[in-house]
Amino acid sequence: MNFEALAEAYANQHYANAREAFIGLASANQARIDCFEHPHSPKPDGTAFAVDTAWFGPQDAETVLIMISGTHGPELFSGSAMQRLWIEMFQTSRSHDFGVLLIHAINPYGCVYGSRTTENNVDLNRNFVSFPLSRKTSAFTDIVQNALSQSDQRGPRQWSVLIRLLWLSARHGRARLMNEVTGGQYQRQDGIGFGGFAPEWSNTTLKMILHKYAGHAKRAAIIDW
Repeated sequence: MNFEALAEAYANQHYANAREAFIGLASANQARIDCFEHPHSPKPDGTAFAVDTAWFGPQDAETVLIMISGTHGPELFSGSAMQRLWIEMFQTSRSHDFGVLLIHAINPYGCVYGSRTTENNVDLNRNFVSFPLSRKTSAFTDIVQNALSQSDQRGPRQWSVLIRLLWLSARHGRARLMNEVTGGQYQRQDGIGFGGFAPEWSNTTLKMILHKYAGHAKRAAIIDW
């Protein structure tokens, strides 16, 4: 398989192009298509954005494969390419009783604006928890967030951030620091890895889509591209 040629053939650099290509290819292959428009759509330039889905297979399929793209906005283009690649190369080899659900741009705001986060600066991966949270907040969270958020008019002060993180690692231990950074936080909406104060629109929309298409499934696998 020539991956360079595939990348050139399937790559898109703009959300609207990726969306058009996904819907067009899914339609041409007789998929059942749905659109869930984002409440902040369209952009000021008129670009509409939404979560689009394509379903292949019987509606009552008990085995379902779910492929999601665009959880973090900049990841959309590789994920969209993989979804379209599957449609073109593999959907015809799907067994007759097998269902496949493609969810395109689950974080459409982040996809269209080139942001890892949602419209509320929420890292969607960290939003699937039970709200309201009962976990205790940590004073160390504020210390780490203050270090991560050092910036000026030109953007993040990368050297200052790095030096501060190295100092925190030496003082508190690398494992504790990394757990704090990667685990996310639910205190500062302006911070890094913010998980939200409540379920995001993308969160509730994903649950609605899964209930609609895969609520009857007995076996399911999920790939988040």
